[in-house]
Amino acid sequence: MLFMKPTSSLIPFHIPAQHFSLLKEKCYDLWQEVWPLTFAELGVNKKMSADEFLDRHIYGLKTSDNKVCGFMLIRDFQANALTLQHSYFDNYPQVLKQELGNSYESISVITYMTIASQWRKSNTDLPLSEIIMGLCVLHFLNGSTEKLWGYFRNNRKTQEIFYRHGGIPKAQDHWAYNVQVDVSYITHESAHLSTLQNCKVQTFNFWQQIKKKETLMNLDMNDNLAFQRLSEEFDKMPWNDLKFYQNWLMQSYYYTAHSTRMLALAAGWTETDETSYYRRSLSHIREEQGHDMMAFKDAEGLGCKTHLVKELGSTRALWEPQFYKIQKSPLSLLGYILCLEMLAVKHFPALLSKLKQSHPSGKHDFVRVHAEDDPDHVDEALIQIAHCSENQIALIIKNFEQTADLYRFMLQESANMALYQSAPLAAGHSKTYSTRNVEAQPTATPAVL
Repeated sequence: MLFMKPTSSLIPFHIPAQHFSLLKEKCYDLWQEVWPLTFAELGVNKKMSADEFLDRHIYGLKTSDNKVCGFMLIRDFQANALTLQHSYFDNYPQVLKQELGNSYESISVITYMTIASQWRKSNTDLPLSEIIMGLCVLHFLNGSTEKLWGYFRNNRKTQEIFYRHGGIPKAQDHWAYNVQVDVSYITHESAHLSTLQNCKVQTFNFWQQIKKKETLMNLDMNDNLAFQRLSEEFDKMPWNDLKFYQNWLMQSYYYTAHSTRMLALAAGWTETDETSYYRRSLSHIREEQGHDMMAFKDAEGLGCKTHLVKELGSTRALWEPQFYKIQKSPLSLLGYILCLEMLAVKHFPALLSKLKQSHPSGKHDFVRVHAEDDPDHVDEALIQIAHCSENQIALIIKNFEQTADLYRFMLQESANMALYQSAPLAAGHSKTYSTRNVEAQPTATPAVL
């Protein structure tokens, strides 16, 4: 048996249907790896259609380095004659399909318990399937559908797990994919978490982590006005203007030069009982090493006279307050981190394509690295925040909003500087700095807290 960390060291996740991410791609790859082998063992020639995967919620567990341990798929339906034509119901008894079609019940269905081979209970003695099933049951209990349906092989533990969560058999010993299965369901009245006490507690803790993270994601990414304003400003910037891009790279160099120092200070001021944040800060230092020089070298490679591009006041206002905040509340730095990581997730992939077209001679390493790495960093930051107290979260959100505002001011001042550098001199006149931004609107001057 392999030595594995306890389940409490794993990270739970929920990927909504129709939501796309690197983590979902990893789940899809594992699904395509595991299930063709299973069907081959059953003597079934089944094509694994992406449609069976993409239209479903995914609940699962992963490691801290984003390796998928296991997951299960769940889909909500309105049960009627039309939706029962979905391929999932092909293996349901015809009598049961007719019964469901006439009931017009709203139902959920669970499919494809998928566990990576090295994380199966036979190799680890960890009850991942039990916990993942519990997360799907909690999805059902917190939704509006009336029953949770599934069918499971009679000779597999997954069937026992479903019954331990309140499963009621409807059609026993039915044949599907050359094996006998039980078609079963769970109601809101019968549903409960696992009868195994340790699994019950751990499943509920994981569920709380998922819901807290989703609350933060909705608050910060969809509803936060400061981040929306930053996103709009980011999209309006003249990225095809070489002077602006060079200025932005150099300002990025100036503020990222302090990132590892902030993380070190935050780790040093962290309380001894906050070991998770302390360790994450230390590992984050290693990940951020050299990012400032990527921006510097990208600018240099595009012909920028780097020694002539000074640090803007708005750039200093962006990073300087963090050293004060860290001493008051080390965890408040998560607001600064989350804002910058979310900005990269939302904008850098499209920005990279745009830069390759506008500035084909550039390497664009700074944008590329953050476009590729930051989705995982956002998840990690949100997991950290999910463990914070309400007071700490309030400080994190305040810092998140302040960072969004100050980064927006930095963009505006960088655009102003590019206009100033590119503007032709009128005969007999010297250059004067314009406070117009790219849309000829006045620019606010941020103050350092």
